Order: sequence, then C-alpha cells, then structure tokens
Amino acid sequence: MNWNLKKFLPEDGSLQKFFQLIIAGYIQAVNKTIAQSLDEHVPGETPIRRASQKTDAINKSALQEFVTEKLTNQLYGIVQRVHTNMPSNLVGGRNVFPHLPGSHLKPKSPALEFVKSVCRVLSLDPVIVGQVNKLKKDLLRLIAVGEFSEQAIFKDPCLSFILPEVICKNCSNCRDLDLCRDPYLELSSPPQWLCANCHKPYDRANVENRLISYLQERTVGFTLQDVVCTKCGGVKDSNMAEYCGCAGSFATMSHVEDLRTFISVLGNIAEHFQLKILHQLLKWTQESF
Repeated sequence: MNWNLKKFLPEDGSLQKFFQLIIAGYIQAVNKTIAQSLDEHVPGETPIRRASQKTDAINKSALQEFVTEKLTNQLYGIVQRVHTNMPSNLVGGRNVFPHLPGSHLKPKSPALEFVKSVCRVLSLDPVIVGQVNKLKKDLLRLIAVGEFSEQAIFKDPCLSFILPEVICKNCSNCRDLDLCRDPYLELSSPPQWLCANCHKPYDRANVENRLISYLQERTVGFTLQDVVCTKCGGVKDSNMAEYCGCAGSFATMSHVEDLRTFISVLGNIAEHFQLKILHQLLKWTQESF
C-alpha cells in the first residue's frame, strides 16, 4: 500500500507504521469476510436462490464488529501512548512533522493528526461509517479535543500541483505529473521524478523551465487582470471611478491569497527537489507580493 496521507504523519513514535498496520488490518478483515461468504455458497446455485441479502448483512455485521472491538482497542492504546509521549509537534526543539512539497498546514498534535487520518481512510467504507464516527468521537475525547471543534475537521495535508503532458526522453511515454504527490520518486540527492513506464528519471531542466514559465504567466496574469464590480460583475472601464455605476465596489478577479498559495507550493517544490533557479526567482517574487 502506498498512502500519500501516511507520509505527512511523523516517523517518531512509529505513527506511519501504525497507520499502515491499522489500514492493512481492516483490508485483511474485509478479504477474510468475503472469502467466508464465498465458501458458504453452494456451487451452481443461482444468485436468486442464495439469499444474497442475508449474506450481505452477515458481512456488514462482521466488519462492524471488527471495528468496534479489535480496531477500537488497538487505537485506544496507540493514541493514548502517542499523546503521552508526544503532546506537541516539538520534540527536543525539532518539528516531528515532515515538510514535503505539498505541505501547507501547521499541525500541532501528532495524536490528533493520526486520529483524523486513520478515521478518514476507514470512513471511505460506507459499511462502517457509523462505527468510525463513534470511534473518532471517543478518540478525540481521549486527547481532549471537541468533536465539533475546528481542530477535529480533517483537511488534506497535501496540496496538488499537476504538470500536464510530461514526456519521458527515454521511452516517450507522456503523462500528467503531480509534483507533490507522484509516487514514482528516486530518493536520491536531489530527489528525481521517475517515468511510470520505464522508471528512468525525467529531465529536471525541462521540468524547472516549465515551472518558471508557469510562474511568469501567473504573476503577469495577476498584474494585468481586469477589475470587476462585486455587485453586477461588470468590468471596470474607467481608471478614475471609485465605484461602479450600480454603486458596487470593485475587486480583482483573482485574489492575492491564491497567488501566494501558488508561490508557496512552488517554493516547497523548488526547495525539496533543489531547483535552484526557480528558488531564486520565487524569493524575488515573494518580496513583490
């Protein structure tokens, strides 16, 4: 299993390992339940005769029982131990959360992020949504976090930056490359994006040049954008007018916060993959915006 979500959990306290074990344990339980259901079917029996609704109910009940009993006890022990040993993100003055290209949040509690991540993945199965919601409520209470507080809301820790139509010079395979989430990486120094077909590294200079072009296009587009009325949506046609003819105020079509987020993500990518020219341009651009 290759969960991008797991990479944003601290390696301290074996949180990434526990995440993997919990999810793998549930998937194994699902496979076991399906296998048992298939064994109960008589060979040659038609779907109408084998009362599939009853079989489905047994499967759901078995999975729900697995969550409420086995997974609940495992998670109680893990979360309590992590919360006791790592009450904050700082251990010895060091931030235990990894800083990756898509990072945009500032998590403070390893136990809280572990609870939200595990429950988010488990809740993808509609069969156990009710049990997972109750489990999350109890785990949040264990670490003194309100169920309906803003802290308890799951937010994807990884942003996405897709570079379209990247061509491999070795095999000519073309695909869209997510620079923040792509699993085909060579963990060298600096890290390399790999082709999904031949597993050869992409041309770093080509990727960097395209990112520089995107940065220039985005900043020029923001500078030259139209100003529109927030009330009627009309484009401002007079340089001196303070208000629109409908008495509405003017605003830019795109917000500066969106541009800053774009620049921040590019900065993380440039830093992580050691794209020096892009990094220098971003430092100058950040001072302007």
